[in-house]
Amino acid sequence: MQLASVAQAAASLSGGPGFDPVGIMRSSLGLDRLAVGSNQEANGGTGSTTIEAGKYVLRNVYVGARQDLSGGTRALVQVDITKHLKAQAQVITGPRAVTTTTSTPLTDNGDSIGLSYQFEY
Repeated sequence: MQLASVAQAAASLSGGPGFDPVGIMRSSLGLDRLAVGSNQEANGGTGSTTIEAGKYVLRNVYVGARQDLSGGTRALVQVDITKHLKAQAQVITGPRAVTTTTSTPLTDNGDSIGLSYQFEY
């Protein structure tokens, strides 16, 4: 699926209509987001493969789930407070990796709540 996403992105950059199997699957399931990715390990290595699916349940309220192939599930909630400010919360179930280094949003292994500010220039 990730390779299909890359091929679709390349086709859209070249001006062609492209074939979007992930988009077709996402729309047939009624989802706003469907992605295949990977978690990073704290030491910088590549972690396990993940699948994320979610939907905006209300205006500016996103609810999703990210399934890790090692068995961990992460429930995600994001509320867009303003155009740039977002409140985020996550709850993790299943196995959690033990890290001894400082965590980042990509390597965080615990339940959390926080604010993020995004600015595109």
